[in-house]
Amino acid sequence: RTGVAQLLDRTDQISSLSHLRRVISPLSRTQPHFEARDLHPTQWGRLCPSETPEGPNCGLVKNFAQMVELSTGLEDTEAIKNELYAYGISAV
Repeated sequence: RTGVAQLLDRTDQISSLSHLRRVISPLSRTQPHFEARDLHPTQWGRLCPSETPEGPNCGLVKNFAQMVELSTGLEDTEAIKNELYAYGISAV
């Protein structure tokens, strides 16, 4: 691997959005890695199960699902705790 920069695909707007939502696995393309190529059950709804390239990159290059939202931090931890307690979850 020589670098982490890529040219943005600007064929059209949809190609650009798809390119920005791409998740590339650092695993070698020459090894089978069957489990890494499948979606883990926790990834359903976060990664698209059908948008992946054909060939050796199949399953190693994945894309975020259309409606996925990424968060970088918690805004109000007390409000989240109160909401969890309201659902009946108890502290351990």
